[in-house]
Amino acid sequence: MNQLTFGEADLASKGKNACKEWFLADMEQVVPWQSLMRLIEPAYPIAGNDRRPHPPETTLRGCLIQN
Repeated sequence: MNQLTFGEADLASKGKNACKEWFLADMEQVVPWQSLMRLIEPAYPIAGNDRRPHPPETTLRGCLIQN
């Protein structure tokens, strides 16, 4: 069964980009991701015996979106 989620159905009914899609597209163009990643990676935790950490870029993007 290939059923749409509530979010997908909401976006499909609008027929245009939502504000969050515009925001994410603008953020992709404005933020210098590679420069920030070079600064963060040396201090980011390395996977060991515990649970693996999220990828650093995913964590950075999440933090910037929250702010």
